[in-house]
Amino acid sequence: MTAPRRLAAVLLCAVAAAVAALGLPAAAATVAAPAGAGPTALVVSAGAPAGALFPEPATGYASPEVGAVALTVGNPGPTAVRVHAVRLSAVGVRAVAGRVCPAGSVLPARTGPVDLAEPVRLPAGAVGVPVRVPGALRMPATAGPGCQGAAVDVEVTVVAAPA
Repeated sequence: MTAPRRLAAVLLCAVAAAVAALGLPAAAATVAAPAGAGPTALVVSAGAPAGALFPEPATGYASPEVGAVALTVGNPGPTAVRVHAVRLSAVGVRAVAGRVCPAGSVLPARTGPVDLAEPVRLPAGAVGVPVRVPGALRMPATAGPGCQGAAVDVEVTVVAAPA
């Protein structure tokens, strides 16, 4: 028995951070398909804003909705796939004009792939299927007021396998 072959789509996304809601802009990604299946493209784009983000209290966030990231994924390919994890990596912060939000003020909440509570099945031809990652981002307590209303660029890797 062979292990499932993974598909990965890398995409540079932007999310609004701090007290504002989080959201992602449209983008697309092309991924490698299982051997013999030909290339498959997953289309990853903005979802609805998801959760607020603010400096993390010493006791941690009370809800996984804080720092949640929502996106949509489409599968124009000929075979179904299952999205089972999302990895958030490179994070950049763009402060509102006249403010400063230091690097490291918004971080992925976890390193490595974040397994979804339930994999999201993308049938062949699927369009705009929602994928939500609760508690994906965090803002350390040391983040200053200059981060309020900042925009955050996040590199997102969608990890999928044949369904």
